[in-house]
Amino acid sequence: MIKNPMALERMRTIDVVLFDKTGTLTKGEPSVTKAMAVDGVTTDELLALAGAIESDSEHHLASASVAAAGPPGRPPLRPAISSR
Repeated sequence: MIKNPMALERMRTIDVVLFDKTGTLTKGEPSVTKAMAVDGVTTDELLALAGAIESDSEHHLASASVAAAGPPGRPPLRPAISSR
């Protein structure tokens, strides 16, 4: 949906379009296709932590993080609340 006619006019000069909704455009549901961890954290740890953070979220993109956190049947990490 385009709400601004001038935006449509400016689109004639666009060379590249990037979409930040992985999986939504091709499969109809979001999914995590790649994760890059920093030094000292494995990709599995990163995905497990992201899944834990998103586990109670109702946002439609949170389900992708939870699904990427581990295989079905494996209990997800649960976020802990700190009093700090």
